[in-house]
Amino acid sequence: MEKNETKGWVYIIINEAMPGLIKVGYSLRDPKIRAQELDNTGSPFSYEVAYEGLVMNPAEIESITHQQLEKLRAGKEWFRCSIKEAIDNIKDAADEVLFENTYVNLEIHEENHRPERNNEETEIDDAFYSSALEQVIKDEMRIWKCSYDEAEYRIHEKVVAYLEENKGSFPSYITPLDYKNLMYTVESKCKELDNIDYIDAGYDYESNKSGTRSGIHALTQNTPIPDFRDFDEIEDD
Repeated sequence: MEKNETKGWVYIIINEAMPGLIKVGYSLRDPKIRAQELDNTGSPFSYEVAYEGLVMNPAEIESITHQQLEKLRAGKEWFRCSIKEAIDNIKDAADEVLFENTYVNLEIHEENHRPERNNEETEIDDAFYSSALEQVIKDEMRIWKCSYDEAEYRIHEKVVAYLEENKGSFPSYITPLDYKNLMYTVESKCKELDNIDYIDAGYDYESNKSGTRSGIHALTQNTPIPDFRDFDEIEDD
């Protein structure tokens, strides 16, 4: 018996009242109608369609996409990830996207929704990661019985090694925005601890190149983990 296929839309909806969150859903109607329906839920800002892709079996594609983004789920159909990452997952789930529209500039949107910091030169805010990355950091703390700062350092090295090995493809638990924030935080803390070797080390995933040092293996094997126990004293000064 042949599979009964249906044509419909998988969409991404955003709302300025919820920066950093996106909704991935499906509809057999115009996704803009679905966005208008959500406008009746009392949000101070309008819901906007950021992306729509026409696919076969949209309910199935939506379900697969949700599974792929599960670690980034904030609740129901809402996820803490970039629009681009969600689009990439939709395309991975679908055999073919028959037609698509992107209604936002992806680079500008991601830049505008970067978590705010009080002072990018000196102040560090530990609470700007997605829930998925926060959980990974907490797991690292439990496994290694280490501080939050050391867990960030360890995760950063693992992510950089993964990026290098997989040619810029991110592991499932971290988004490009999370990575930028993690890299900034770790380098800033190491700078405050005068661990000069670590400064500017990292991975530029956009150009698919490692940082200013000669490679991640040197970073992992030869750079000692900073003594983050001293970091609280620095912050209190």
